[in-house]
Amino acid sequence: AKQREAEEREIRKHHIAAQKEVDNRRRAEERRLRMLAQLQQQQVDQDRRLQQYQLDQERAEQLKRPTEDLEVRGRRTFPPKGATSRRVRLVGAATRLLVVC
Repeated sequence: AKQREAEEREIRKHHIAAQKEVDNRRRAEERRLRMLAQLQQQQVDQDRRLQQYQLDQERAEQLKRPTEDLEVRGRRTFPPKGATSRRVRLVGAATRLLVVC
């Protein structure tokens, strides 16, 4: 009887050890999959940030380029200092047009 109990205990011990091994492998696989998903998400985020940066750079370049729409031909110059005989008003900061009222 004592030998049978010892054998049953040994069997239970092996069974528990096998269960723990299976659980450890499952957790390790879950951890590996989480890490892969995190790396993929980081790559997606990095690609998105790079695209946004490139878009912003392209927009900045377009803003720097002179366009015909913004050009003003025959533009008036500012009157000399102290010449306040007429009211002068600045219209459109980008074009710096002078409008004489």
